[in-house]
Amino acid sequence: MAAATQQAFLWLVVLLAVVLAAVVCVSLMRRRLRSRNDAGHPEFTLDELRRFRDEGRLTTAEYDRLRERMAAKLGVGATDGVPQAKKS
Repeated sequence: MAAATQQAFLWLVVLLAVVLAAVVCVSLMRRRLRSRNDAGHPEFTLDELRRFRDEGRLTTAEYDRLRERMAAKLGVGATDGVPQAKKS
């Protein structure tokens, strides 16, 4: 009976080690994929968005929405040092 208990304990330890290794692998893969997808750089710069708005490629509402989204990603308020859209 003691041998059966030792064998069960051994398999439990092996199973826990496999689960722990899988969790570590998944965590590392998620971190790597997130760093590739979100490099911390916006798709467009604020100057480009302003130019698009001025050229008529973006409406004022689209510009404001994108500017607010960009500000939120950077962790600042949409009006903190960011010029407001020109009202036409």
